Amino acid sequence: MTRGLIILNLDRRFNHTYTFLQSKLSIEPVKTLEEFINSIQHEDWKFIILPVRGVNDTGYIDGTDIVIHDAILPKFTGKVIYTGLISSLLEKLAEQYGFRIVSYLTNDFAIKNNYITVEGIIETIVNHSDKAIYGSKIAILGYGKLGVICAKVLKNMKAQVTVVARNDKDRLHASIYDFAVLDYSEFAKRITEYDFIINTVPNKVIANDTLVSLIGTETTIIDVSSPPFGLDHEFAKTNQIKAFLLPGIPGKIAPKTSGLILGETIYKQIIGGE
Repeated sequence: MTRGLIILNLDRRFNHTYTFLQSKLSIEPVKTLEEFINSIQHEDWKFIILPVRGVNDTGYIDGTDIVIHDAILPKFTGKVIYTGLISSLLEKLAEQYGFRIVSYLTNDFAIKNNYITVEGIIETIVNHSDKAIYGSKIAILGYGKLGVICAKVLKNMKAQVTVVARNDKDRLHASIYDFAVLDYSEFAKRITEYDFIINTVPNKVIANDTLVSLIGTETTIIDVSSPPFGLDHEFAKTNQIKAFLLPGIPGKIAPKTSGLILGETIYKQIIGGE
């Protein structure tokens, strides 16, 4: 059986991913630099599974004290590295030392993960607002995979959903599914009309001079994007604008389910590659 390593950090999902994979593969958990160095000295390992954020541009594996450096990289030659995000440094090292990188953030995984994210959005609305989703006016910023799923689910819950997107094609696609649509300049003028604003775009799509309009209102913003996020959250907090920053929802509200989905995805990639 092919032997591999899995790097565990504080992401609770990965503990469940490991539990799933160890029942199907010969896999060794690694948490510290010392364990990592000892494990890769053996010649029988074939792959390493990294946490979702992978290796940063300084060589550290996310959430650990493990750094990938020149002294150990020759051991990677001919091996496979499974990761979520692929940094420019990891790409460069793969080319230099002859190992393969595979991202497990596939479309199938993203779709399943996005449904869990929408559960987290709904939970936030229920727990932090005295307004129901039913009949509420909700603006969803961005119409990527997450925006599409979020819009459909909330519409099925009888919310009045408006999709805000920069791309003409995205707005056309949303309108075909009977969503109201706006571009960002139109949205900025009408921002106070919404009970809830859900941002899925990892970019500053709500400027501070637009946020000012929400001072003293009951509008709730839920930002589920990644850095640099969709707005200046410090500015929102200072001005008592109700805004929640919720990156990485699946790993927080449903680590077991999210971890199992991740494990199944990685397992299929490993088996398919053998």
